[in-house]
Amino acid sequence: MKCSGDATQLCGAGNRLSVVLDSAYKQTFFAEPSYKTWNLMGCYIDSTSSRVLKSGVSLAAFGGGANATIGNCMDACTAKGYSYCGEEYYSECYGATALPPVSTMASGADPLAAGCNYPCRGNSSQACGGSNRILVYINNGT
Repeated sequence: MKCSGDATQLCGAGNRLSVVLDSAYKQTFFAEPSYKTWNLMGCYIDSTSSRVLKSGVSLAAFGGGANATIGNCMDACTAKGYSYCGEEYYSECYGATALPPVSTMASGADPLAAGCNYPCRGNSSQACGGSNRILVYINNGT
């Protein structure tokens, strides 16, 4: 079916959809879905009084918080033997061996919309949690 505004383009039809690939589009900010053997679980609600992931993990071996990335945090958690790892508030890395409580998961399937939308200090295209929000990953390789 021809488009009403432009007769040179096709615009689907009854029970049909025209799909176009925009090969020039590049997503510039996202929650990293995976890194090596680590996979994103989601965005969790966190607080300083009751951490979702109990142990702070130093990024000193990677140049500190200024170089915070999902990869650096996951590598630091791997070195500590943690099964769960996450980034929060631009550059804070946390790890744990226990599964985070399901009740602390932020609502919604999109981690960015759930509040895990602060950029990593070491890579501004990656999300590194948010204020009282932590992006949690599971190590499926352990």
